[in-house]
Amino acid sequence: MPLVEVRDLSVSYHLSSGDPFAAVQGVSFHIRPGETLGLMGESGCGKSSIALALMQLLPKRQARVAGSVLFRGANMLALGERDLQTIRGAAISIVYQEPEIALSPVMRVGDQVAEVIRAHRPLPWQQCRSCARDVIGRVGFAQVERIYKAYPHQLSGGQRQRICLAQALACDPALLIADEPTAHLDARSQSELLDVLQSLKRDSGLAVLLISHAPEVQERMAERLLVMSAGHIVDQGRFGQLAGNSHHPYTRAVLGSAMLRDRWTDRVLEEAPAG
Repeated sequence: MPLVEVRDLSVSYHLSSGDPFAAVQGVSFHIRPGETLGLMGESGCGKSSIALALMQLLPKRQARVAGSVLFRGANMLALGERDLQTIRGAAISIVYQEPEIALSPVMRVGDQVAEVIRAHRPLPWQQCRSCARDVIGRVGFAQVERIYKAYPHQLSGGQRQRICLAQALACDPALLIADEPTAHLDARSQSELLDVLQSLKRDSGLAVLLISHAPEVQERMAERLLVMSAGHIVDQGRFGQLAGNSHHPYTRAVLGSAMLRDRWTDRVLEEAPAG
């Protein structure tokens, strides 16, 4: 059975002009347990709207969501807010592309991870902090105590994004939605984050919906790929199959430069100083 099954999902936004804007139109797909499903397309094609609709995070007054989103058989679109709060951050979590916005500048990053645990588990605060230290170690930090006590401005962009990943994984979710998690990272930080994510998937059986417009990221991570344009899924399959054999002109355009980008990234990593 799929972990997530999306059926005929549509998202439209109410504009001030009075005319609704259809951001997502009749999208259907599924995610298996432990699978990484890639979703790629140009900016504004509806990728993030799908992510927010899956978690029921779109504002109800400004957005209309139709169709169904089945998570472990339950339709997320039919659940009340109390039920959704038990799922968000615990069974399904999300990592955004801008950790500067996601993290509070006035709290130590370790306590921000611990707060996620306290929100979903009836544990004493000291135990939440202990669990947070364990998660910080799992996302690749060697000096756990130093990182725990740091404020966001004391960390690099790649380190802040790994803290956001720690928040998302703090309660051992079944599904992680990663919305352009490497968009603002340099080549080395991007590679380190993806290494951590691959390791965590192997260890925990985590399923991932990976949203990224970067072909090199999708080629490395995704077991299946959905290609999206103007609110529709226009192509799907394994990366290698789509890159070499797709008949859709948009797919050929966005995947055609993947090998060139990979060679450029490899060269940057080889030439970059260590540390």
